[in-house]
Amino acid sequence: MTKKHLIIDAIVAINPNAQVTVLNNNYEEIIWKNTPVISKEVINEKIIQLDENYISEKQAKIDAKASALAKLSALGLTEEEAQAIIK
Repeated sequence: MTKKHLIIDAIVAINPNAQVTVLNNNYEEIIWKNTPVISKEVINEKIIQLDENYISEKQAKIDAKASALAKLSALGLTEEEAQAIIK
């Protein structure tokens, strides 16, 4: 359930108007074009935040589905019937 965001994902999350090229997902190969340079530390922090948000969102969807299945089961539906409704 993990996702490793790329450097470019973090840069765009920090500055949506950034004009930048990132080669090989490498900090040493970032070409900044009329855009203020963002430090490696700030980019790393944003990657961690994006990854944590991704994991939280995925878990929230899993939890919501489990909750819906439990509620449908409480109404007397079989697991197969509940799954058919959820999908």
